[in-house]
Amino acid sequence: MHYYLTRPQRDGVDADEWKPESDTKAKANIEEWYRAGRLLFPRETLVSIRDQLRKPPSKGDLVYVKALDELTYEYVVQTGEMKMPLGFFGAPQIYYTSFDSLKRNTEHSLSRAYFPVGLAHLLLPADEQPDPQNVQDINAGVDAFNTAMREWEAGDAWREIKTTLLSLKLRVQINKIIGMASGPFAATSKFKHTEWERSRRRSAVQNAFIVSLKNALQESHLGGDNVQCYAQDPAYDAADLAVLQQSGVEVVEDPDGFLHLDNASLLFSCSPNICVKEIVADMARPPIIIWTDPDSPRVIEMIRAEYDKLAWPEDDGDNFTTMAIYVKKNARAP
Repeated sequence: MHYYLTRPQRDGVDADEWKPESDTKAKANIEEWYRAGRLLFPRETLVSIRDQLRKPPSKGDLVYVKALDELTYEYVVQTGEMKMPLGFFGAPQIYYTSFDSLKRNTEHSLSRAYFPVGLAHLLLPADEQPDPQNVQDINAGVDAFNTAMREWEAGDAWREIKTTLLSLKLRVQINKIIGMASGPFAATSKFKHTEWERSRRRSAVQNAFIVSLKNALQESHLGGDNVQCYAQDPAYDAADLAVLQQSGVEVVEDPDGFLHLDNASLLFSCSPNICVKEIVADMARPPIIIWTDPDSPRVIEMIRAEYDKLAWPEDDGDNFTTMAIYVKKNARAP
């Protein structure tokens, strides 16, 4: 998926008239605001953009975004415009930029220096046709998904993870699981090449993992009788959506996966291509988080101060990167 990053305006004025005076000044401001605790990804900002995009906006409409400098800017919707020779613009999407990337990007684009949350348009080839929802693809996807889950659950890694989780005593019951950016996996036409097969299988196991978690929680004291299961990834296609739906997983649009997070949820995310950890650190404190080690100052401090780290077992199937289970300290019962 390829995106075109849209330039923001302020009161209808192009960025060249108001952008920061230098990348040095922009970096200093970003660093100062961040160290002072200013949020990069406030919940209210994501809610505001979501509500504007769900209308949905038409070409020429404006979408308003509050930036890190606490001013409000507007993005012009360009859906349907041609961007030759690349193709045409699809609907606008939320685009996230991490703390480190914000500082790096000032050297290339001062107009977007203060936008950890902005807008981008999906670039679609001029001759692209939507993939039909092929029944054979869906059936094959269900079979592959169920096979991946059976093989995963039969392995030592899942047994160790399940034992670790079920040994926990928490003050709250987990009533929802959110899987973020686990990737497309159904064996549709775009995944029939050999080079995609390993990636597709890893994604199948990662998506099946959230179903395994749901079943384990519902069968134990950790979850209620009806644990909700959500998945968010804009790369899912029609076959992925159908397979997940049949498996009891509700696929949600960005940013609803983040907005579902609360003090009774479990979050799983493995090698996402967006800054999931930084978004979560600004928005929620789930009792259980399963992801890779923290990699930004705010996330590192959140984990150090508020979470216990539990071991992740060796995975002979190479289905995950190096992961860890984090449990919120004050969610644990004595």
